Amino acid sequence: MNVRIYQRLQGGPWWIAYERKDGKYVRQSLNTKDYSEAEKKGYAIALGLAQGHAVVGDDATVSHLIQKFLGQPHTLRPSSRKRLEGVLKNVASRIGALTVTDPGFRAAVKAYRAMRVNNGVSVRTANYEVQALHQVIIWALDLYPGMADSLAGLKQLKHSRRESRSLDSDEVRKVLALLKTPEDELRVGLFLYTGMRRAEAIHLWWRQVNLAKRVICIESHEGFIPKNGEARLVPICDALYNILVKAPRRSDYVLTTRKGRPFHADGGNGMLRWMKKLYVRAKIPVTKGMGLHTLRHTYCSHLARQNVRAELRAKLVGHRVLAMQNIYTHTTQEDALAAGREFKYA
Repeated sequence: MNVRIYQRLQGGPWWIAYERKDGKYVRQSLNTKDYSEAEKKGYAIALGLAQGHAVVGDDATVSHLIQKFLGQPHTLRPSSRKRLEGVLKNVASRIGALTVTDPGFRAAVKAYRAMRVNNGVSVRTANYEVQALHQVIIWALDLYPGMADSLAGLKQLKHSRRESRSLDSDEVRKVLALLKTPEDELRVGLFLYTGMRRAEAIHLWWRQVNLAKRVICIESHEGFIPKNGEARLVPICDALYNILVKAPRRSDYVLTTRKGRPFHADGGNGMLRWMKKLYVRAKIPVTKGMGLHTLRHTYCSHLARQNVRAELRAKLVGHRVLAMQNIYTHTTQEDALAAGREFKYA
């Protein structure tokens, strides 16, 4: 095993040169001018090579792997990328000194996740942080052949799923009765009559709306990639057609403020706040998790009441997995009573 410590310039930092397990010759700085410290780091790297680790030294630290991962090209939506960067930088600031080749790394990550939950972070957030770190390690497997996936099979902490609901027919009528302007009708109608996701609606351009053919094309464009990366066509029903014909066009974007500012500028949070206030005005009980996505659940549930097949419902709202319709379709008391009244023996 050939490992050499040297200085490029007299009085400068110490460097190390060694041959990696995959045959690649590596030269890297030890980031110290102190020989004794450089020698300790060199011994640690030599020990890692002797033990057969594919990645050794500073390359094996969480912070280094995260830094290299974030420097790679990606295909994520800007909002998703920004969130992932924030989470990974937070992880690096807390456990960046850990090395992925350490036998205790897996236990340390589990302890970190438990500590985050004990400090008041939601279970969902703690799980996402570990998932993001695991994504970095999986990416590094291609970079360092022979490296082990130290977080493989790590189970997520269990958490209670946020309860979702849909609006029944009476609640839909209450909401619609409060819409006094074409602008308000557009804000609600685009979600209520198409089941669009928030990101799809707030990034929708008028050029994607074809009133002649009565379809809306959800597709990738500058600054936006649909979930799953797949384009789809959304039909325009009569109610939505009448809304779109009267809707004001203050921008290239369909949903804007009264000053023409696109709602996607703040991630649609302004729209979300406006929608929650509308629920309150309609005297609809607002539970945690209710918002624009409630209208997506409402669209799916009312399609089911009209006996639209599950595979067609999934196609309309962009679900790749048919089982998602079990989550998005809600049964109300009136549905159960109606089914009971129509019961008969064959």
